[in-house]
Amino acid sequence: MPGGDTPDDPTSNAAINGEVQVKALGSTLYIYTPKEETLSVYTLTGHLLKQQRTTGSTEHRLPAGLYLVRVDGRTYKVVIR
Repeated sequence: MPGGDTPDDPTSNAAINGEVQVKALGSTLYIYTPKEETLSVYTLTGHLLKQQRTTGSTEHRLPAGLYLVRVDGRTYKVVIR
């Protein structure tokens, strides 16, 4: 995952190493999971855009907007610019 943790970046959800990381950079959503997890990406209206089992680093290109990302029992709000 490029760049590592960036706590001052408003589009980043910083995480401690070994935990789930969710980050937006430009039009790309980067997600890291240390173990196999179900990843779900929703619009703010609740429409499910993507759902998959994933391990390690994944990238998803999305149109500009606000998204809710659910992984490992947590929900993250992400802004794609």
